[in-house]
Amino acid sequence: RYYTTDAFTDYAIRFIKEEQSGKDRPFFLYLAYTSPHWPLHAHQEEVQKYVGKYMNGWDALREERLERQVKMGLIDEKWQLSDRAHVAWDTLNAKKKKDMDMRMAYYAAMIDRMDQNIGNLIKHLKDTGELDNTLILFMSDNGACQEGGNLGGKGNPFDVEAWEDTYGASASYGMVWANASNTPFRMFKHFTHEGGLSTPLIMHWPEQVKKTGGWYKEPAYLVDIMPTLLDVSGAKYPRKFSGNKIKTLSGVSLKPAITGKSLKRKSPLFFEHEDNAAIMMDNWKLVGSKVSIPGGPDTSKWELYNLSEDRTETKDLSGEMPELRERLAKQWLEWANKVSVFPKPAKRTND
Repeated sequence: RYYTTDAFTDYAIRFIKEEQSGKDRPFFLYLAYTSPHWPLHAHQEEVQKYVGKYMNGWDALREERLERQVKMGLIDEKWQLSDRAHVAWDTLNAKKKKDMDMRMAYYAAMIDRMDQNIGNLIKHLKDTGELDNTLILFMSDNGACQEGGNLGGKGNPFDVEAWEDTYGASASYGMVWANASNTPFRMFKHFTHEGGLSTPLIMHWPEQVKKTGGWYKEPAYLVDIMPTLLDVSGAKYPRKFSGNKIKTLSGVSLKPAITGKSLKRKSPLFFEHEDNAAIMMDNWKLVGSKVSIPGGPDTSKWELYNLSEDRTETKDLSGEMPELRERLAKQWLEWANKVSVFPKPAKRTND
């Protein structure tokens, strides 16, 4: 019954106990769960809680989630739901529907177990009087994963022993459910469209975070985490270590967001992952796949979106606004060269 989600939490609590023992200083814990990454391994007591709950399929689930997101104020009602990623749920036969329902049950079970473990960690902080003065940042590292095939591969999720012995793409919930997980956005993990790079971030700090009556709308990204931790803890970022210069810190502190203030970010947000690229500036986003070529990006492969009007990226404006497309592409290339996105050419030696 060893399960990494449980084990990571147990070790995290042990670490906090050891750190708190006679030490009057802030502690830093980085807790990176494997769940809900594939392979979709889960305990059956959680899996069986969800079997049958997804028999309405991904089409209905996407519509339900979008409606709830709009009511919550998370998603603007004028943004269009992105296209379905693969086949309609109603095209499947009864046997395949049960197969796909079971795959999603495994995925839900992993999230359930992770949620329970986060609760265990919170309880420890509460019991020790540390919760109110602890900043917790909860986030995902990328959008939902479509890897493993459109319908999740050939593995049989009803064969528990075989399913849980399988490491690889066969133990997946597929592009179809990933599409639902990413409601209402396009694309998936690996890509730099919103379905790939847009993730949740929850900040919890009872002594500092005050309810502001809505969602915080300014974008942030991973490089902002380090400046935030330094800011709230009072730690200093070193310029050198062991005689070596350390690169200048990127990003901005998210501390102003705690009180609903602006981050006052001066530079665009830049992204690159496996030749998928994006730059976000104000309300504009330039995004593309397979864009890099010798001498610079292939601007014909870039798409341009107005995120305030169309964050679900359904209307490409690159053809209507070529000057803006070229300007943003140039900025992205300058950044890419600065941070060494492209591999350095191999050195030639004489025979």
